Amino acid sequence: MQLFSLEHGKWAYRADFFLYGSAAAALAMYLVLAGPRPQRWEMAVFALLGLAGWTLIEYALHRFVLHGLRPFSEWHTEHHRRPTALIYTPTALTAAMIVGFVFMLALLWIG
Repeated sequence: MQLFSLEHGKWAYRADFFLYGSAAAALAMYLVLAGPRPQRWEMAVFALLGLAGWTLIEYALHRFVLHGLRPFSEWHTEHHRRPTALIYTPTALTAAMIVGFVFMLALLWIG
């Protein structure tokens, strides 16, 4: 898999979705199971709210970044020009953004 390529093969495209989906599910499960036993239902609700919130963040990123900011808008225009092509943001960039904007902010917030 080419980390900085915009177009990927079927395996890499599916692996990217599986990787991020599995990571989100695993972290949500960890939150529920590692939390205090009497508060597991509350933790489950927070985990579900977090997953729903992430979906809203993804929509906002799609709407305002992929359709508005270069170079993302150019990449996304290519996706709209060839909708069946497996074109998406390079994996290395996506992973770096998740680490930077999610995990680092979370560590700063709880630290």
